[in-house]
Amino acid sequence: MQVSSLVKKLDDSKKNYRILCIIFGTVGIVLGALIIRKYWKNKLMYEEEDRRKLRIEESRRERRRRMRDDDLPENQLCVVCKANPIEIILLPCGHVCLCEDCSVDITEQCPVCRAGIEKNLLPMFYNVLFLKKCT
Repeated sequence: MQVSSLVKKLDDSKKNYRILCIIFGTVGIVLGALIIRKYWKNKLMYEEEDRRKLRIEESRRERRRRMRDDDLPENQLCVVCKANPIEIILLPCGHVCLCEDCSVDITEQCPVCRAGIEKNLLPMFYNVLFLKKCT
């Protein structure tokens, strides 16, 4: 083969490679944009869901606050915030010493006996005579 034919062959393949690079580069940019768009939409959806959950939680807390008695005896108040009535049974120790608001943050140890908390229960009915009182 002569040098001129080799140069022509390389020049033709150079054009083909340039076209392939442009095609694959465009496909890569489009796919990247689609992935970023999907990520962004999911992020916005999760943020909106978190805001909705916070609004629901705040409205629930406000509704419960309006329905509570303000003149409860000291032994029926939450041992953490001292503002809300006790509502949550801690298992396995059985202490009833937290309000529902404080039980969201306290998940490791009972504030009375420091026993590990396996489960929090909100009783369907509340009868202080049958539940272990906090002292």
